[in-house]
Amino acid sequence: MSDENTISKQPLIRYVNRRQMSWRAVEVERLIDEDHTARAIWTLIGRMDLSRFYQGIESSVEEGGRPAFDPQLLISLWGVRLQPGDWIGA
Repeated sequence: MSDENTISKQPLIRYVNRRQMSWRAVEVERLIDEDHTARAIWTLIGRMDLSRFYQGIESSVEEGGRPAFDPQLLISLWGVRLQPGDWIGA
């Protein structure tokens, strides 16, 4: 990745729309309880400096390309998956 991309280009990100309605008219925000561990992890990851993850995204608003998934989402999913007792299929 060139220094030009990390300095002057705004990454093109596909952010999570937590208020998005699906075709089944389900409010995504209501899919998990207010006190679910995933919400705490989301908040924690959102407070972290994720700039190094964003710098690695090569698509940009200026040059286009396919939007990347928001690093906050990907790291949060990883964090939720690693929580003891909440393992899917365990």
